[in-house]
Amino acid sequence: MHQLLLKYKSVIKLNGWIITIATIFLFMANKSARPEYLIEFWVTFSLVHLVTISWLVAAYRFPEYRKKEIVSVLVPYISGSIIWFFLFLGLWTLLAINT
Repeated sequence: MHQLLLKYKSVIKLNGWIITIATIFLFMANKSARPEYLIEFWVTFSLVHLVTISWLVAAYRFPEYRKKEIVSVLVPYISGSIIWFFLFLGLWTLLAINT
């Protein structure tokens, strides 16, 4: 499986950045009164987190997934997942402070 990741690394990386940017765009589009982007947002959001969680499980189980080459391919997904985690943590903290 990791050979497949390395073979198509530029395509996987580009798709990762597109999906991560799409989640941000769809999140901002949902701030208006246009709820038709809601399903697309959650699909892209889930894809980013599904890839990250799959990599975490694979890296825990198989040491070859911890290599720098594999991690560099999955950087867009991992960074997008981290960004959303801290964004939700910050929003949750603000809501907790204001209530």
